[in-house]
Amino acid sequence: MDSDKKNLPGLFQHSFLDMVKSLDSLFDESIKHFDQFFSHPFSVVCYETGADMVIEAKLLNCKKDQIQINMLRNGQVKISVEHETSTTAGNSENVIFLKNQSVQKFERIVTLPHSPEAEKAKATFKDGLLRIIIPKGKQTETIIEID
Repeated sequence: MDSDKKNLPGLFQHSFLDMVKSLDSLFDESIKHFDQFFSHPFSVVCYETGADMVIEAKLLNCKKDQIQINMLRNGQVKISVEHETSTTAGNSENVIFLKNQSVQKFERIVTLPHSPEAEKAKATFKDGLLRIIIPKGKQTETIIEID
């Protein structure tokens, strides 16, 4: 009986170490991908010309049909990219033993410094560079009387 008691801590220690190693592995793998949640998936540069506001986004490895641009009511532009990948692996008997699909969606919202003329906005996509040109709207100045 006394020898069984001596073995218990050894068994417990071994199981505990396995659990700690498993947790470490889980956290290590999670942290490798953690920065994706806080980093921007694509870079955006905004600038103004005399009459226009220009937004340029680098969307490498994207196709035109994966990109959507929305003019929001509050003077913002939303750029959305949806990227879908699919891989299938099999053997010589055409038995599928691995099928992997993933869909990634990235969005960036840009606040415009001037009111836009949304109906005159134009966008081009060439060599991985999305360029959106939005004419500046008329700036109206009003005086508010104080009661």
